Amino acid sequence: MEKCITQNDLAEFSGAFRQDRANLVAMNAVTANGLENTARQFTAVRTDNHQYSLKIDQHGITAQKKSGRCWMFAGHNFLRAKLMKDLKLEEFSFSGNYLMFYDKLEKANWFLENVLEHLDDPIDSRMMHYLLDVVTADGGEWDMFVNLVNKYGVVPEEAQPEVVSSEKSSYMEPVVKAKLREYARDLRAAHQAGKPMGELRGMKDEMLNTVYRMNCICYGEPVKKFDFEVRTKDDKFISALGITPVEFYQKYLDVRLEDYISLASGMSEGKELKKFEVPYGDVVDGRPTWYVSVPVETMKKLAVTQMKAGEPVWFACDVGERSWRKGGVLDDRLYDFEELFNTKFGMTKPQRFLYRQAYPTHAMLLKGVDFGADGKPVRWCVENSWGEEVGKKGMFVMSDGWFDKYTYEVVISKKYLPSEIINTYDNTEAVKLEPWAPQV
Repeated sequence: MEKCITQNDLAEFSGAFRQDRANLVAMNAVTANGLENTARQFTAVRTDNHQYSLKIDQHGITAQKKSGRCWMFAGHNFLRAKLMKDLKLEEFSFSGNYLMFYDKLEKANWFLENVLEHLDDPIDSRMMHYLLDVVTADGGEWDMFVNLVNKYGVVPEEAQPEVVSSEKSSYMEPVVKAKLREYARDLRAAHQAGKPMGELRGMKDEMLNTVYRMNCICYGEPVKKFDFEVRTKDDKFISALGITPVEFYQKYLDVRLEDYISLASGMSEGKELKKFEVPYGDVVDGRPTWYVSVPVETMKKLAVTQMKAGEPVWFACDVGERSWRKGGVLDDRLYDFEELFNTKFGMTKPQRFLYRQAYPTHAMLLKGVDFGADGKPVRWCVENSWGEEVGKKGMFVMSDGWFDKYTYEVVISKKYLPSEIINTYDNTEAVKLEPWAPQV
């Protein structure tokens, strides 16, 4: 074949396509019904029922709306399960708006600090491209959630309710990014003009003051004290007047989030029990984003152990792969694209990650698991944060095969971890990756 596609090539392609009757049937079916509806395997769907041998109590579904705060909502939902159990509450939700305010402020500070650190890098360098592209994106990680909660605490939803800008981040995000990119230009120009670092830091302070003002206008000024008043299931009245967000966290959530660590699988080959650090942007000088790489079977075993103890599991996955939003199904057998297109898809999980075909895009909670006759997991119960209109009243069922292929990270308490994982996390030096690194 020549460099370009010729008319002879097109004629050959067309002839080969029309030779196979299955191609014509597939074309008619897909053009009329869509790819997913045609490729969906009913035999897979009917085995993905929402029944589980082990299931943690459900407390209602939250909705991140049109924002990328899944990691934050999954973290809040993890804390909510403990709070509601400890206080015997019928219902409760944390404020996503409150923590979003500080997440955006901290990300702006992280961005400006990195601009100052890379003042001499060419503007078209890989690092500057990364910084100017990411800026204050919504996404985040477990360790970033831990940093925010430890520094700013948490508040009930009614103390700082959702607003238009928190429910749809695309309203504010482009404006803040435009301002921060302008600030990057100003800092670099001042540096090139010979301004000392002390003067540049003074400029940065004024810049953050502006970002704070913009945040207040869009999200509302963050609550500093609030009244917490609830009535428990057994009719006990709990009242804490004039409490701060940090005091609330410390008083009512007896949990050390820093004792929960991230285990990763499928993002590398032959690198089990190694510690990695990815420099994502969040709280400057906060807890690093660290992972310990383990086999996927280890992740599953430890997730089951934590759930048996009554604790849900924060996890990250590629929710767009082999998923059905309406039915609330995550199943690697859900769509038979190979049969439909008469071609094989042969990449391994680490290869899909390396070539950016599949990677962590969403965080949710594991709330249960169903075991087969051999005692091994068959399907998993997943609590999402897309509201009750998606899935089965907000819940998803995940096949064990899908877990193997598209789940990349689980967060497990140290009290459930074997000593070799704890030792790797606590006592070994992390392999530091570039923020754009394709492998962990």
